Amino acid sequence: GLKVTVQDCWRTRDRYLEQEAVRSLLQKMNIKFVEAKANHAATQFCGSTLYREQPKKNAIFAPKHYVEQAVGKFLPHSEEEQIAIMKEYCSQFTTKTVVCYCHYCLEGLIQGGVNGVHLAHLLFAKN
Repeated sequence: GLKVTVQDCWRTRDRYLEQEAVRSLLQKMNIKFVEAKANHAATQFCGSTLYREQPKKNAIFAPKHYVEQAVGKFLPHSEEEQIAIMKEYCSQFTTKTVVCYCHYCLEGLIQGGVNGVHLAHLLFAKN
C-alpha cells in the first residue's frame, strides 16, 4: 500500500529494461509509484556525484558514457553547493518516499532532505 516516486539514474538512462524491472518489482511488492518529472532516458539525476570530479577510471573504462555523453557533468562544486542543488531537485517530489536503485542517487536524495530508499532495502528488508 506504500506510494513512492521512482527515481531513475543518469547512469541507467539507456537501459530501459533495467528501469522497467525496477517498476515490475515495485508492483510485485504492492507498492504504488509515480514517476519523477524526468525519467527513463530523460533523467539527468545521479545524486551529487555529477557535481564533483568523477573517478578517472570511468573515462578509461567507458569513454563514450563518461566523456562523450557527460558534457556538463562531473563539474566540481562545493559540498554546500551540492546540498543546495539536491534540495532544489528534491523539491519536485510529491510523495513522502522516493525509491532509487543507485547508491549515488540515494546519497543525493538524502542530501536533498527526502526519505530516499534504495530498492535493495525494500527487497531484502528484515521483517
